[in-house]
Amino acid sequence: MFQYAPLTAIERRKFVIQYRFYREILFSLAPPPMKVSHCRLVHREVRGQPQVIVPPQPIVAVVGDDIILPCHLEPAMDAAAMTLEWARPDLDPRFVHVRRDGRELVSYKNPSYEGRTSLFIDKLKHGDISLKLSKVKLSDEGRYRCFIPSLERDSIVQLVVGAVSSPVIEITKASSGVVLGCESKGWYPEPEVFWLDGEGNILSAGPTETVRGPDGLYTVSSRVTVEKTDTNRFTCRVQQQNINQTRETHIHVPDDFFPSSSAVYIIVGLAVVFMCIVAVVFVVWRWRRNKIKTKKNHEDETEQRGEKKTESINNGTELQVLMKREGERDREPLTAEGEEMRDVKKKRAKWQTQVIGSPQPIVALAGDDVILPCQLEPASAVTRTVEWTRPDLNPQYIHVHQNGQLIFHVQNPLYKYRTVLFLDELRNGNVSLKLFRVKLSDEGKYRCFIPSIRSEATIQLTVGAVSSPVIEINKNSSEVDLGCESKGWYPEPEVFWLDGEGNILSAGPTETVRGPDGLYTVSSRVTVEKTDTNRFTCRVQQQNINQTRETQIHVPGKNVF
Repeated sequence: MFQYAPLTAIERRKFVIQYRFYREILFSLAPPPMKVSHCRLVHREVRGQPQVIVPPQPIVAVVGDDIILPCHLEPAMDAAAMTLEWARPDLDPRFVHVRRDGRELVSYKNPSYEGRTSLFIDKLKHGDISLKLSKVKLSDEGRYRCFIPSLERDSIVQLVVGAVSSPVIEITKASSGVVLGCESKGWYPEPEVFWLDGEGNILSAGPTETVRGPDGLYTVSSRVTVEKTDTNRFTCRVQQQNINQTRETHIHVPDDFFPSSSAVYIIVGLAVVFMCIVAVVFVVWRWRRNKIKTKKNHEDETEQRGEKKTESINNGTELQVLMKREGERDREPLTAEGEEMRDVKKKRAKWQTQVIGSPQPIVALAGDDVILPCQLEPASAVTRTVEWTRPDLNPQYIHVHQNGQLIFHVQNPLYKYRTVLFLDELRNGNVSLKLFRVKLSDEGKYRCFIPSIRSEATIQLTVGAVSSPVIEINKNSSEVDLGCESKGWYPEPEVFWLDGEGNILSAGPTETVRGPDGLYTVSSRVTVEKTDTNRFTCRVQQQNINQTRETQIHVPGKNVF
């Protein structure tokens, strides 16, 4: 008689893990039982369970960075022993990160995420199940599902991915001035290119050339001819507004690169004479042509003006009638919607609503606009009072919204005309605060408070300041001295010089000066020799705010070395 061989302890454990995993997948896909007689009891149990909370706004990341996809339980509870699933429904296999019985199940993971995902193990006991995604790729863009099978609760996080790079400026001498070429590789989505003078005015340049590579990234290039100015400083700016990213390269062109003033005057004089001759010929030809057709054109114009005037009057009357009708239509649904929101508000129980903020600090740069996320869970309309405060200030009120309007007289003067709520989102429980033109003094802890439900959340705002470095060229006998300066940083940054292959160059000590505004100015100098590429980079970075700015330059071999 045939006998089965007994399973080992490892085989039995593997069998149990696989059985539980597939059982929970089947349970999560199965529809809930429909029992009308127990409807009230089931509703009470659902309201008592924790909710899976994620930010309502998309998370924006840059290729190569590490990013956190926030997700946590509210109210907080220990999730260390729970099965946790992060997935992308559009992939096959869809699993990005699965944790069960205290360890990650790598065998179910999509290969494209191997070695790039992790959870914050020490924060699981507090209900923080956020996912850290390292070395972000363009293909990572999409919708991520944060799911806890045992609670049958999930939420979706939207990740938007972009790619950026610092532009490279190349100098070429020309008879009428200096031609500057700017090229920037590896952008996504497609960016725009601008040239600016030393005062920040946009220069008239040739059309931008755009090429998309097989990797989906864009390379953009532009050229501009410049003349000698008081500062001889010029900027190539590449920006992408959808991902709110800008990279700039500044350059100082030495005086001896520009042609002498006498040569410029001769060229300009010849150009003026040529243009005058062309203008005279054109005026004579135009005068002869107009003389023949003057009478006919005059009659045609008179007739057309009469027709346009009649048509304009008729169109104006019809437009007023249409606007009146549209205004009457728009007022009807607003009234009905207002009554519906009041009914919903009466039905919701105050004790079940929580104010949820962001568990991670919000990082912003000085001068940018930033959103401090805060929302009600479960979502419910906010019709009375919303208070945003900073307890360390006096007065502490940043923004107070009461009965549909901002209460100005209690607002801290430092925040006047710089705060706003998303009024159209209040009905969905979104009480996030948008702060305009962020300052260094805005850094601190912000309290989002709803007095009617006595619930609050605290959001930490971290503020930094950055600027692109400026490179200056100085000639020596057989070498070139490069100077790099970057103003307006906070906190204090580091400065590095790199060659065309990315190797760090040996440079002099970095000079650091802190101004009365609290911002740092850093400068560094390096002596370079002629290389195969003659490309050099000044990199300024601040790791605490995860910010880096670079300026790359190509030094002409024939004219400088």
